[in-house]
Amino acid sequence: MQVLKIIHVLLFSSTLLSGLTLFLMSKKESVSVQEKRNLAKIKKVNLDNFLDGSIMVHYQKYVDDHFPFRNELIDLAFILNKNKGVVNKKQVRLIQKNQEKKIDEKKIDLNKAARDVNYIVNAESSSSHGLLIIEGRAFQVFGGSKSSVKSYVDVVNEYRKLLPSNVRIFNCIVPTGSSFIFNEEYNYLRNREFQNIDDAYSMNENGVINVRAKEALVNHENEYIYFASDHHWTGLGAYYAYSAYCEAAGLNAMPLSKMTKKIKSNFLGSLYNLTKDNSLRTDSVEYFVSPINTEGRVLNENAKGTNSYCVFLGGDFPYVKIKTSIKNGQSVVLIKNSFGNPFATFLVNNYETVHVVDYRYYNKGLLNLIKDESINDVIFFHNVFSANTLSHSQRQRIIKGPLGASQKN
Repeated sequence: MQVLKIIHVLLFSSTLLSGLTLFLMSKKESVSVQEKRNLAKIKKVNLDNFLDGSIMVHYQKYVDDHFPFRNELIDLAFILNKNKGVVNKKQVRLIQKNQEKKIDEKKIDLNKAARDVNYIVNAESSSSHGLLIIEGRAFQVFGGSKSSVKSYVDVVNEYRKLLPSNVRIFNCIVPTGSSFIFNEEYNYLRNREFQNIDDAYSMNENGVINVRAKEALVNHENEYIYFASDHHWTGLGAYYAYSAYCEAAGLNAMPLSKMTKKIKSNFLGSLYNLTKDNSLRTDSVEYFVSPINTEGRVLNENAKGTNSYCVFLGGDFPYVKIKTSIKNGQSVVLIKNSFGNPFATFLVNNYETVHVVDYRYYNKGLLNLIKDESINDVIFFHNVFSANTLSHSQRQRIIKGPLGASQKN
């Protein structure tokens, strides 16, 4: 019996020592691709956080985030949960949202909305009612309303009142892949998204110009304009929205034939990472290289694998300024989230200067930027989900001026 106890102690000690060695020697990642969030970092110990115990809580989180084989265990959990959801006789699977993680938009903390990036990013799907997986494609189920999109339109109208009349303001809301399921049973999703966009456009103040992107996308709905495994759209889909913008702005869209098409293959995107559903088709990321010379990152052609969508602008940055070889004195600012990244890459075809603002991260004051840079055109760009997410609307309202300055609401 004593020998058995010694063996148990030795096994336990060796397992503990092996785990500690693996933890110390393993590479520490800064971002979890599966969970779409930043991981805990080393934090300095000081008297205050030692006495109040917060440093111990932080390091518990650090150990949890960097535990050996953590990513593999997450993948295993996805596989074990793969059969969750409702499957009907046509093999359509509905995956309901995890209600425990849902942000109550009606109780939004405006201070957090202004300053906490993770709060904004996590709220992006608050207008989603789950996922549908149909014939190798995943679709978010739209749950917005006329009242929820009004909050966004009110913000656009505020900018219209505050900016000089010679600064043009464009409102561009685009549908998602759920409007292009091509399954008669789910046509209601298209109707729901399209009606919401029409409702939003009907509430614009005079002087706000609507961009008819959804009509342009419908004209090309049989083409590869949305991903199967990701909640974003393709470069081609963004091009058709860009063409609709040029029509609204009185500009000539650069023909596709004058740009160089390139492709990154074997892309599995955000909705695959969310579900780990092997029935989802593998995507490719198409992008188009303009003949216009530019200064500033437009494309990151080194992006690959699960990060292939980062070919557009190199990913999400608070602010990007691009100078082009066009000498027409015209400048534009695109106010967007990640859905707008491929759209931004086409604007270099028409402007001398292109400013790109990701409102989730930018905090220096949009009104000052527009004034100081003598910007001619302002584009508010959203997909229908983020246009119906209150925290995104409030963020754009609050960053009219620099964070920390008094805000007019």
